Amino acid sequence: MGRGLISLAAVIVLAATNARATVTISNQPTRNMICSGGVCTPTAATAVLNAGDLANALASGNVEITTTGSGVQANDLIVAALISWTSASTLTLDSYRFLIVKALISVAGNGGLSFQVNDGGSGGTPLFLGRGRATFANLASPLSIEGRPYTLVNSIASLASAVAANSSGAYALANNYDALPDGTYTASPIPGFFNGIFEGLGNTISNLRVEDRTRFHPVGLFAKLDFEGQVNGLHMSAVHLVGGVGDGIGAIVGGDAAYGNCYGWLANDTASGVIQGLGQRLSGGGLAGCAENITYSSSSAKVSAAYSQNLGGLVGYARGKISFSYATGTVRVNNGGSNWTGGLVGYGTVENSYATGAARGGAFTGGLAGYGSGSSTYSTGAVSGSHDVGGSLGYSQCASTNDYWDTTTSGTDTGVGYSCAAGVTGLTTEQLQAGLPAGFDPTIWAQTPGINNGFPYLIHNPPPQ
Repeated sequence: MGRGLISLAAVIVLAATNARATVTISNQPTRNMICSGGVCTPTAATAVLNAGDLANALASGNVEITTTGSGVQANDLIVAALISWTSASTLTLDSYRFLIVKALISVAGNGGLSFQVNDGGSGGTPLFLGRGRATFANLASPLSIEGRPYTLVNSIASLASAVAANSSGAYALANNYDALPDGTYTASPIPGFFNGIFEGLGNTISNLRVEDRTRFHPVGLFAKLDFEGQVNGLHMSAVHLVGGVGDGIGAIVGGDAAYGNCYGWLANDTASGVIQGLGQRLSGGGLAGCAENITYSSSSAKVSAAYSQNLGGLVGYARGKISFSYATGTVRVNNGGSNWTGGLVGYGTVENSYATGAARGGAFTGGLAGYGSGSSTYSTGAVSGSHDVGGSLGYSQCASTNDYWDTTTSGTDTGVGYSCAAGVTGLTTEQLQAGLPAGFDPTIWAQTPGINNGFPYLIHNPPPQ
Protein backbone atom coordinates (compact mmCIF):
# COMPACT_ATOMS: atom_id res chain seq x y z
CA MET A 1 0.00 0.00 0.00
CA GLY A 2 2.75 2.62 0.08
CA ARG A 3 2.97 4.08 3.56
CA GLY A 4 1.77 7.55 2.71
CA LEU A 5 2.65 10.62 4.78
CA ILE A 6 3.04 10.21 8.51
CA SER A 7 0.97 12.85 10.27
CA LEU A 8 2.61 15.71 12.12
CA ALA A 9 1.44 14.16 15.38
CA ALA A 10 3.12 10.85 14.48
CA VAL A 11 6.35 12.64 13.61
CA ILE A 12 6.24 14.48 16.94
CA VAL A 13 5.70 11.24 18.84
CA LEU A 14 8.48 9.49 16.94
CA ALA A 15 10.85 12.42 17.41
CA ALA A 16 10.05 12.68 21.10
CA THR A 17 10.68 8.98 21.57
CA ASN A 18 14.13 9.21 20.03
CA ALA A 19 15.06 12.81 20.89
CA ARG A 20 17.25 11.82 23.77
CA ALA A 21 19.81 10.20 21.50
CA THR A 22 19.55 10.82 17.75
CA VAL A 23 21.48 12.40 14.93
CA THR A 24 18.94 13.95 12.55
CA ILE A 25 19.54 15.26 9.04
CA SER A 26 16.95 18.00 8.61
CA ASN A 27 16.32 21.52 7.34
CA GLN A 28 17.07 22.93 10.78
CA PRO A 29 20.43 24.63 11.43
CA THR A 30 23.36 22.35 12.20
CA ARG A 31 23.98 21.97 15.92
CA ASN A 32 26.03 19.63 18.09
CA MET A 33 27.78 18.21 15.01
CA ILE A 34 31.38 18.57 13.90
CA CYS A 35 32.64 17.61 10.42
CA SER A 36 36.32 17.06 9.78
CA GLY A 37 38.09 15.19 7.01
CA GLY A 38 34.78 14.15 5.49
CA VAL A 39 33.48 12.58 8.74
CA CYS A 40 30.60 14.18 10.68
CA THR A 41 30.16 13.15 14.32
CA PRO A 42 27.92 14.36 17.18
CA THR A 43 29.23 16.40 20.09
CA ALA A 44 26.05 15.72 22.07
CA ALA A 45 23.60 12.83 22.15
CA THR A 46 21.00 14.95 20.35
CA ALA A 47 22.44 16.50 17.20
CA VAL A 48 21.28 17.99 13.88
CA LEU A 49 23.06 18.19 10.54
CA ASN A 50 21.54 20.65 8.09
CA ALA A 51 20.69 18.99 4.75
CA GLY A 52 22.04 21.99 2.82
CA ASP A 53 25.35 21.82 4.69
CA LEU A 54 25.52 18.12 3.82
CA ALA A 55 24.79 18.80 0.14
CA ASN A 56 27.60 21.35 0.03
CA ALA A 57 30.01 18.86 1.58
CA LEU A 58 29.01 16.13 -0.92
CA ALA A 59 29.70 18.52 -3.79
CA SER A 60 33.39 18.41 -2.94
CA GLY A 61 33.99 14.90 -1.59
CA ASN A 62 32.84 11.78 0.24
CA VAL A 63 30.97 12.25 3.52
CA GLU A 64 30.41 9.85 6.40
CA ILE A 65 27.81 10.61 9.08
CA THR A 66 28.01 8.61 12.28
CA THR A 67 26.14 8.54 15.59
CA THR A 68 29.35 7.99 17.57
CA GLY A 69 31.42 11.00 18.66
CA SER A 70 34.21 11.60 21.15
CA GLY A 71 32.65 10.47 24.42
CA VAL A 72 29.20 10.80 22.84
CA GLN A 73 26.83 8.07 21.70
CA ALA A 74 23.54 8.70 19.89
CA ASN A 75 21.37 5.69 19.16
CA ASP A 76 19.64 6.31 15.83
CA LEU A 77 20.32 8.22 12.63
CA ILE A 78 17.25 9.87 11.07
CA VAL A 79 16.99 11.32 7.55
CA ALA A 80 14.17 13.87 7.83
CA ALA A 81 14.92 16.14 4.83
CA LEU A 82 15.76 15.73 1.15
CA ILE A 83 19.36 14.78 0.41
CA SER A 84 20.39 15.09 -3.26
CA TRP A 85 23.75 15.42 -4.99
CA THR A 86 25.08 15.17 -8.55
CA SER A 87 28.79 14.69 -7.84
CA ALA A 88 30.58 11.34 -7.81
CA SER A 89 30.83 11.47 -4.01
CA THR A 90 29.70 8.64 -1.73
CA LEU A 91 27.48 9.26 1.31
CA THR A 92 27.91 6.85 4.22
CA LEU A 93 25.23 6.69 6.92
CA ASP A 94 26.54 4.80 9.96
CA SER A 95 24.17 4.26 12.88
CA TYR A 96 24.66 2.72 16.30
CA ARG A 97 21.19 1.20 16.03
CA PHE A 98 18.37 2.22 13.65
CA LEU A 99 18.74 4.10 10.37
CA ILE A 100 15.36 5.76 9.82
CA VAL A 101 14.75 7.30 6.38
CA LYS A 102 11.69 9.59 6.26
CA ALA A 103 12.65 11.67 3.21
CA LEU A 104 14.11 11.14 -0.25
CA ILE A 105 17.79 10.32 -0.67
CA SER A 106 18.50 11.03 -4.36
CA VAL A 107 21.81 9.96 -5.87
CA ALA A 108 21.28 12.14 -8.94
CA GLY A 109 24.69 11.68 -10.57
CA ASN A 110 27.32 8.94 -10.44
CA GLY A 111 27.76 9.06 -6.68
CA GLY A 112 27.38 6.22 -4.21
CA LEU A 113 25.56 5.34 -1.01
CA SER A 114 26.49 3.16 1.96
CA PHE A 115 24.33 2.09 4.93
CA GLN A 116 25.55 0.65 8.22
CA VAL A 117 23.29 -0.17 11.19
CA ASN A 118 23.92 -1.80 14.57
CA ASP A 119 27.43 -0.35 14.62
CA GLY A 120 27.96 -1.13 18.30
CA GLY A 121 24.26 -1.45 19.07
CA SER A 122 21.70 -4.17 18.41
CA GLY A 123 18.12 -4.62 17.24
CA GLY A 124 18.33 -1.92 14.58
CA THR A 125 17.61 -2.10 10.87
CA PRO A 126 17.23 0.33 7.96
CA LEU A 127 13.63 1.60 8.05
CA PHE A 128 12.01 3.55 5.22
CA LEU A 129 8.97 5.37 6.63
CA GLY A 130 6.42 7.66 5.01
CA ARG A 131 7.93 9.01 1.79
CA GLY A 132 11.39 7.87 2.76
CA ARG A 133 13.29 6.11 -0.01
CA ALA A 134 16.62 6.07 -1.83
CA THR A 135 16.86 6.46 -5.62
CA PHE A 136 19.68 6.23 -8.15
CA ALA A 137 19.93 7.92 -11.56
CA ASN A 138 22.77 5.61 -12.65
CA LEU A 139 22.55 1.83 -12.29
CA ALA A 140 26.37 1.71 -12.18
CA SER A 141 26.45 3.76 -8.97
CA PRO A 142 27.92 1.92 -5.98
CA LEU A 143 25.60 0.84 -3.16
CA SER A 144 26.69 -1.09 -0.10
CA ILE A 145 24.69 -2.20 2.93
CA GLU A 146 26.46 -3.67 5.93
CA GLY A 147 29.62 -3.75 3.83
CA ARG A 148 28.06 -5.87 1.05
CA PRO A 149 27.95 -4.45 -2.48
CA TYR A 150 24.60 -4.43 -4.30
CA THR A 151 23.65 -4.52 -7.97
CA LEU A 152 21.03 -1.93 -8.90
CA VAL A 153 18.02 -2.89 -11.05
CA ASN A 154 15.18 -0.75 -12.39
CA SER A 155 12.48 -3.24 -13.47
CA ILE A 156 11.05 -6.66 -12.77
CA ALA A 157 12.66 -7.91 -15.96
CA SER A 158 16.14 -6.70 -14.97
CA LEU A 159 15.72 -8.20 -11.49
CA ALA A 160 14.60 -11.53 -12.93
CA SER A 161 17.56 -11.55 -15.32
CA ALA A 162 20.02 -10.80 -12.51
CA VAL A 163 18.56 -13.50 -10.25
CA ALA A 164 18.64 -16.03 -13.10
CA ALA A 165 22.37 -15.39 -13.42
CA ASN A 166 22.99 -15.53 -9.65
CA SER A 167 20.18 -16.54 -7.29
CA SER A 168 22.33 -15.74 -4.23
CA GLY A 169 23.26 -12.19 -5.22
CA ALA A 170 22.45 -8.86 -3.59
CA TYR A 171 20.16 -6.56 -5.59
CA ALA A 172 18.39 -3.26 -4.97
CA LEU A 173 15.57 -1.37 -6.70
CA ALA A 174 16.88 1.96 -8.02
CA ASN A 175 13.49 3.71 -8.24
CA ASN A 176 9.74 3.13 -8.31
CA TYR A 177 8.55 0.72 -10.99
CA ASP A 178 5.07 0.49 -12.55
CA ALA A 179 4.44 -3.07 -13.76
CA LEU A 180 1.20 -2.22 -15.58
CA PRO A 181 2.87 -2.20 -19.04
CA ASP A 182 4.21 -5.70 -18.29
CA GLY A 183 0.71 -7.08 -18.64
CA THR A 184 -0.40 -10.18 -16.74
CA TYR A 185 2.27 -12.73 -15.87
CA THR A 186 1.21 -16.37 -16.14
CA ALA A 187 3.71 -17.42 -13.47
CA SER A 188 5.76 -15.74 -10.76
CA PRO A 189 8.19 -13.35 -12.51
CA ILE A 190 11.12 -14.69 -10.50
CA PRO A 191 10.78 -18.49 -10.44
CA GLY A 192 12.64 -21.05 -8.37
CA PHE A 193 14.33 -20.39 -5.02
CA PHE A 194 15.92 -17.02 -4.27
CA ASN A 195 18.71 -17.24 -1.69
CA GLY A 196 20.04 -13.69 -1.96
CA ILE A 197 18.95 -10.26 -0.75
CA PHE A 198 16.63 -7.84 -2.51
CA GLU A 199 16.47 -4.32 -1.07
CA GLY A 200 13.59 -2.15 -2.17
CA LEU A 201 15.19 0.95 -0.58
CA GLY A 202 11.67 2.21 0.18
CA ASN A 203 10.68 2.14 -3.48
CA THR A 204 7.41 0.76 -4.85
CA ILE A 205 6.54 -1.87 -7.44
CA SER A 206 2.96 -1.14 -8.44
CA ASN A 207 0.33 -2.99 -10.49
CA LEU A 208 1.94 -6.43 -10.53
CA ARG A 209 -0.55 -8.89 -12.03
CA VAL A 210 -0.03 -12.65 -11.91
CA GLU A 211 -2.59 -15.33 -12.74
CA ASP A 212 -1.32 -18.88 -12.42
CA ARG A 213 -3.98 -21.52 -11.93
CA THR A 214 -1.48 -24.38 -12.31
CA ARG A 215 -1.36 -26.94 -9.50
CA PHE A 216 1.40 -26.43 -6.93
CA HIS A 217 2.80 -23.23 -8.45
CA PRO A 218 3.60 -20.55 -5.83
CA VAL A 219 2.45 -17.08 -6.86
CA GLY A 220 4.14 -13.78 -6.00
CA LEU A 221 6.91 -11.48 -7.20
CA PHE A 222 9.25 -14.24 -6.00
CA ALA A 223 8.05 -17.81 -6.24
CA LYS A 224 10.10 -19.03 -3.25
CA LEU A 225 12.74 -17.81 -0.83
CA ASP A 226 15.46 -20.17 0.33
CA PHE A 227 17.12 -20.32 3.77
CA GLU A 228 19.08 -17.06 3.40
CA GLY A 229 16.61 -15.28 1.10
CA GLN A 230 15.62 -11.75 2.16
CA VAL A 231 13.38 -9.00 0.81
CA ASN A 232 13.62 -5.67 2.65
CA GLY A 233 12.25 -2.16 2.29
CA LEU A 234 9.94 -3.00 -0.62
CA HIS A 235 6.43 -1.65 -1.18
CA MET A 236 4.07 -3.69 -3.38
CA SER A 237 1.11 -1.51 -4.40
CA ALA A 238 -2.15 -2.45 -6.15
CA VAL A 239 -1.13 -6.05 -6.82
CA HIS A 240 -3.60 -8.51 -8.34
CA LEU A 241 -2.69 -12.16 -7.83
CA VAL A 242 -4.64 -15.32 -8.63
CA GLY A 243 -3.34 -18.75 -7.61
CA GLY A 244 -4.48 -22.32 -8.08
CA VAL A 245 -4.22 -25.50 -6.01
CA GLY A 246 -1.53 -25.89 -3.33
CA ASP A 247 1.62 -23.93 -2.45
CA GLY A 248 1.44 -20.29 -1.44
CA ILE A 249 0.35 -16.90 -2.73
CA GLY A 250 1.46 -13.44 -1.56
CA ALA A 251 2.53 -10.11 -3.05
CA ILE A 252 6.25 -10.58 -2.37
CA VAL A 253 6.62 -14.35 -2.13
CA GLY A 254 4.33 -17.32 -2.66
CA GLY A 255 6.36 -19.96 -0.85
CA ASP A 256 6.57 -23.71 -1.09
CA ALA A 257 3.78 -24.22 1.43
CA ALA A 258 2.53 -27.57 0.13
CA TYR A 259 5.84 -29.19 1.10
CA GLY A 260 6.52 -27.14 4.23
CA ASN A 261 9.52 -25.29 2.76
CA CYS A 262 8.67 -21.91 4.27
CA TYR A 263 11.89 -19.96 4.44
CA GLY A 264 13.11 -16.42 3.93
CA TRP A 265 13.04 -13.13 5.84
CA LEU A 266 10.89 -10.09 5.12
CA ALA A 267 11.61 -6.73 6.78
CA ASN A 268 10.10 -3.24 6.36
CA ASP A 269 7.86 -4.40 3.49
CA THR A 270 4.26 -3.41 2.63
CA ALA A 271 1.53 -4.66 0.30
CA SER A 272 -1.84 -3.55 -1.01
CA GLY A 273 -4.22 -5.00 -3.58
CA VAL A 274 -6.04 -8.30 -4.05
CA ILE A 275 -4.75 -11.81 -3.28
CA GLN A 276 -7.05 -14.60 -4.44
CA GLY A 277 -6.55 -18.35 -4.15
CA LEU A 278 -8.84 -20.65 -6.09
CA GLY A 279 -7.85 -24.16 -5.04
CA GLN A 280 -7.29 -26.38 -2.01
CA ARG A 281 -4.24 -26.76 0.26
CA LEU A 282 -3.27 -23.15 -0.26
CA SER A 283 -1.43 -20.79 2.08
CA GLY A 284 -2.13 -17.13 1.36
CA GLY A 285 -1.30 -13.74 2.81
CA GLY A 286 -0.91 -10.09 1.85
CA LEU A 287 2.90 -10.21 1.85
CA ALA A 288 3.58 -13.93 1.68
CA GLY A 289 1.94 -17.30 1.41
CA CYS A 290 4.60 -18.62 3.76
CA ALA A 291 7.91 -17.36 5.11
CA GLU A 292 10.30 -17.87 8.00
CA ASN A 293 10.25 -14.47 9.77
CA ILE A 294 8.53 -11.13 9.10
CA THR A 295 9.32 -7.88 10.90
CA TYR A 296 8.46 -4.16 10.65
CA SER A 297 6.02 -4.90 7.82
CA SER A 298 2.35 -4.39 6.99
CA SER A 299 -0.40 -5.21 4.52
CA SER A 300 -3.76 -3.73 3.61
CA ALA A 301 -4.37 -6.31 0.86
CA LYS A 302 -7.67 -8.16 0.64
CA VAL A 303 -6.93 -11.88 0.94
CA SER A 304 -9.40 -14.58 -0.04
CA ALA A 305 -9.49 -18.25 -0.96
CA ALA A 306 -12.00 -20.81 -2.09
CA TYR A 307 -10.40 -23.26 0.31
CA SER A 308 -7.36 -22.78 2.50
CA GLN A 309 -5.04 -24.49 4.93
CA ASN A 310 -3.46 -21.25 6.18
CA LEU A 311 -4.80 -17.77 5.39
CA GLY A 312 -3.82 -14.46 6.99
CA GLY A 313 -3.86 -10.73 6.33
CA LEU A 314 -0.05 -10.56 6.39
CA VAL A 315 1.08 -14.16 5.85
CA GLY A 316 -0.53 -17.55 5.62
CA TYR A 317 2.10 -19.62 7.42
CA ALA A 318 5.02 -18.22 9.43
CA ARG A 319 7.57 -20.86 10.25
CA GLY A 320 9.42 -18.56 12.66
CA LYS A 321 8.00 -15.35 14.09
CA ILE A 322 6.09 -12.20 13.12
CA SER A 323 7.15 -9.05 14.98
CA PHE A 324 6.56 -5.26 14.86
CA SER A 325 4.01 -5.73 12.06
CA TYR A 326 0.31 -5.28 11.32
CA ALA A 327 -2.44 -6.06 8.81
CA THR A 328 -5.61 -4.11 8.04
CA GLY A 329 -7.11 -5.99 5.09
CA THR A 330 -9.99 -8.44 5.18
CA VAL A 331 -9.35 -12.19 5.15
CA ARG A 332 -12.04 -14.48 3.81
CA VAL A 333 -12.44 -18.17 3.03
CA ASN A 334 -15.39 -18.45 0.67
CA ASN A 335 -16.00 -22.17 1.18
CA GLY A 336 -15.93 -21.95 4.97
CA GLY A 337 -14.59 -25.47 5.52
CA SER A 338 -10.90 -24.68 5.86
CA ASN A 339 -8.47 -24.52 8.78
CA TRP A 340 -6.32 -21.75 10.30
CA THR A 341 -7.60 -18.33 9.26
CA GLY A 342 -6.44 -15.14 11.02
CA GLY A 343 -6.53 -11.39 10.62
CA LEU A 344 -2.71 -11.30 10.71
CA VAL A 345 -1.57 -14.90 10.16
CA GLY A 346 -3.13 -18.26 9.52
CA TYR A 347 -0.52 -20.24 11.44
CA GLY A 348 2.28 -18.60 13.40
CA THR A 349 3.79 -17.00 16.49
CA VAL A 350 3.29 -13.25 16.90
CA GLU A 351 4.84 -10.53 19.08
CA ASN A 352 4.41 -6.74 19.20
CA SER A 353 1.95 -6.77 16.28
CA TYR A 354 -1.74 -6.23 15.58
CA ALA A 355 -4.57 -6.86 13.10
CA THR A 356 -7.67 -4.77 12.40
CA GLY A 357 -9.27 -6.52 9.40
CA ALA A 358 -12.24 -8.87 9.52
CA ALA A 359 -11.47 -12.60 9.35
CA ARG A 360 -14.00 -15.12 8.06
CA GLY A 361 -12.92 -18.74 7.85
CA GLY A 362 -13.97 -22.27 8.61
CA ALA A 363 -12.53 -24.12 11.59
CA PHE A 364 -10.06 -22.29 13.85
CA THR A 365 -10.49 -18.64 12.95
CA GLY A 366 -9.06 -15.79 15.02
CA GLY A 367 -8.83 -12.03 14.82
CA LEU A 368 -5.06 -12.30 15.17
CA ALA A 369 -4.18 -15.89 14.21
CA GLY A 370 -5.93 -19.08 13.26
CA TYR A 371 -3.33 -21.13 15.10
CA GLY A 372 -0.60 -19.70 17.28
CA SER A 373 0.16 -17.40 20.16
CA GLY A 374 0.50 -13.68 20.77
CA SER A 375 2.80 -11.61 22.97
CA SER A 376 2.01 -7.88 23.32
CA THR A 377 -0.54 -8.07 20.49
CA TYR A 378 -4.13 -7.07 19.81
CA SER A 379 -6.86 -7.50 17.19
CA THR A 380 -10.05 -5.57 16.50
CA GLY A 381 -11.59 -7.18 13.40
CA ALA A 382 -14.92 -9.01 13.25
CA VAL A 383 -14.45 -12.79 13.27
CA SER A 384 -16.66 -15.62 12.08
CA GLY A 385 -16.30 -19.27 11.14
CA SER A 386 -17.84 -22.73 11.29
CA HIS A 387 -16.42 -23.62 14.73
CA ASP A 388 -13.58 -22.89 17.16
CA VAL A 389 -13.64 -19.14 16.57
CA GLY A 390 -11.86 -16.68 18.86
CA GLY A 391 -11.59 -12.92 19.02
CA SER A 392 -7.82 -13.37 19.11
CA LEU A 393 -6.94 -17.01 18.34
CA GLY A 394 -8.77 -19.88 16.71
CA TYR A 395 -6.44 -22.44 18.31
CA SER A 396 -4.08 -21.49 21.11
CA GLN A 397 -0.53 -22.74 21.64
CA CYS A 398 -1.01 -21.88 25.33
CA ALA A 399 1.95 -19.49 25.19
CA SER A 400 0.28 -16.07 24.95
CA THR A 401 1.12 -13.08 27.16
CA ASN A 402 -0.53 -9.67 27.02
CA ASP A 403 -2.62 -10.72 24.01
CA TYR A 404 -5.82 -8.65 23.64
CA TRP A 405 -8.89 -8.52 21.44
CA ASP A 406 -11.67 -5.94 21.06
CA THR A 407 -14.89 -7.37 22.44
CA THR A 408 -16.89 -4.49 20.92
CA THR A 409 -15.85 -4.86 17.28
CA SER A 410 -14.98 -8.56 17.06
CA GLY A 411 -18.53 -9.71 17.70
CA THR A 412 -17.46 -12.29 20.30
CA ASP A 413 -16.68 -12.53 23.99
CA THR A 414 -14.58 -15.64 23.36
CA GLY A 415 -10.86 -14.96 23.05
CA VAL A 416 -9.71 -18.46 22.00
CA GLY A 417 -11.78 -20.89 19.97
CA TYR A 418 -10.03 -24.05 21.14
CA SER A 419 -7.42 -24.87 23.81
CA CYS A 420 -6.33 -22.68 26.72
CA ALA A 421 -7.06 -18.97 26.94
CA ALA A 422 -4.23 -18.08 29.34
CA GLY A 423 -2.67 -14.71 28.56
CA VAL A 424 -5.55 -13.66 26.28
CA THR A 425 -7.76 -10.79 27.50
CA GLY A 426 -10.81 -9.08 26.07
CA LEU A 427 -11.12 -5.29 26.23
CA THR A 428 -13.78 -2.95 24.88
CA THR A 429 -12.96 -0.41 22.18
CA GLU A 430 -13.09 2.31 24.82
CA GLN A 431 -10.59 0.45 27.00
CA LEU A 432 -8.18 -0.18 24.12
CA GLN A 433 -8.30 3.49 23.16
CA ALA A 434 -7.88 4.73 26.73
CA GLY A 435 -4.19 3.84 27.07
CA LEU A 436 -1.59 1.22 26.31
CA PRO A 437 -2.74 -2.19 27.58
CA ALA A 438 -0.81 -3.81 30.41
CA GLY A 439 2.46 -5.30 29.19
CA PHE A 440 2.85 -3.03 26.13
CA ASP A 441 6.36 -1.50 26.15
CA PRO A 442 6.11 2.31 25.69
CA THR A 443 9.45 2.32 23.85
CA ILE A 444 7.81 0.09 21.21
CA TRP A 445 4.18 1.25 21.29
CA ALA A 446 2.55 4.69 21.31
CA GLN A 447 -1.01 5.98 21.40
CA THR A 448 -2.43 9.27 20.09
CA PRO A 449 -6.13 10.06 19.46
CA GLY A 450 -5.55 11.18 15.85
CA ILE A 451 -3.46 8.17 14.81
CA ASN A 452 -4.74 4.64 14.07
CA ASN A 453 -8.24 5.58 15.27
CA GLY A 454 -6.86 5.99 18.76
CA PHE A 455 -5.65 2.40 19.04
CA PRO A 456 -2.04 1.54 19.92
CA TYR A 457 0.45 1.70 17.07
CA LEU A 458 4.10 0.76 16.60
CA ILE A 459 6.54 3.66 16.97
CA HIS A 460 8.94 2.30 14.36
CA ASN A 461 6.18 1.04 12.05
CA PRO A 462 3.48 3.75 12.20
CA PRO A 463 0.29 3.55 10.10
CA PRO A 464 -0.16 5.90 7.12
CA GLN A 465 -2.05 9.11 7.77
